[in-house]
Amino acid sequence: MTAKQDKNSNESLKRDLLRDFCLAAAGLQEQFARFDASGNLSFSIISEVVGSEVNKGLLWRTKDAAAHLFGGCAPLAPGSRLGWCIGFLFHEGLQMLEAAYQLQHYAPRLAFLVGNLAVNNGKAGRETPEKRLLLLSQKSRAGLKAHINRVRKLMSLTCEFFCAYLAGEAANRPLARLIYEREDLLRQVFGPLYPSLLEAVYGQAAEAVFAESALSLAETGKADEAATAARQALQLNPGCPNAGQLLEIIEKFNTGGKPD
Repeated sequence: MTAKQDKNSNESLKRDLLRDFCLAAAGLQEQFARFDASGNLSFSIISEVVGSEVNKGLLWRTKDAAAHLFGGCAPLAPGSRLGWCIGFLFHEGLQMLEAAYQLQHYAPRLAFLVGNLAVNNGKAGRETPEKRLLLLSQKSRAGLKAHINRVRKLMSLTCEFFCAYLAGEAANRPLARLIYEREDLLRQVFGPLYPSLLEAVYGQAAEAVFAESALSLAETGKADEAATAARQALQLNPGCPNAGQLLEIIEKFNTGGKPD
């Protein structure tokens, strides 16, 4: 593999790590909103996000990718800290998954059993082993809520570590394309930290995300989309050379002229 190919591969791996984390986090956020509103969530959806040994979900694959990327990093490097946080998030997600399973599958069955025993045996109001078991299972809701709160905090911390890890990646075109094309997803997951992410990557050159995306789009033959991104870059910084030159080339081509 050439140095250029290695650089491109590394840039894509960073993009993929951020994308997959955001997709997993967005799926969890939707379920947490459901839990806040109704006290319930979907075990099947949580299971799909987290995964299992035989069917790894997005969060599991994100953890594996982080371990691959950061396995040789120094302990205090930004990548090491990000990888550690993703691993912590994954294992907390596994515990949350177990609590969700218990709440969704055991508690309703026990409630049904206790109700039927009371009706059939005339034991309404009396304490039975089944009732004590039901009370214990119902406490799993509080445990699930605690896991959800920890996962929420860990997702927020992961976003902070991403800001540190991606600092100075302004020339990473795959990353720019992700930010440009999936802005809504990143805003949803990063929330108030989204401006911090952009500042970490691009500093004061906010137009760079559009300029780099324009160049990436042009490289893949998407001239009209590249021109749109280039114009957005020029709106933020009329003197942006990359965007200006690219737009000039595209406009000449579209009008039948030849690029200089």
